[in-house]
Amino acid sequence: TGSITGDVRVTSVPEVRSITFRYFDGLDWLESWDSAIDGAYPVCIEMTLELSPKSTNEDDVPVIGAGKMLTRVFVIEPGRFATESTSEESSL
Repeated sequence: TGSITGDVRVTSVPEVRSITFRYFDGLDWLESWDSAIDGAYPVCIEMTLELSPKSTNEDDVPVIGAGKMLTRVFVIEPGRFATESTSEESSL
């Protein structure tokens, strides 16, 4: 599982029972990732949400996908995290 750092606001969503992350390095899916140690960002991040089996939440509002596991994969664009010095150096 991953950790959240930086300016992130966490909102409580009682329908979510668990959230897990996996990281793809280009060859394998890994359970953890530390860019400072690995010296790179993952190619993709997979996020899986497990939703409560209850069909309504605490406010009696219907829960879409109750009892389901929802998985999404996010592709990381390598150039998105280039620093200014790296960008300047690459244009020389």
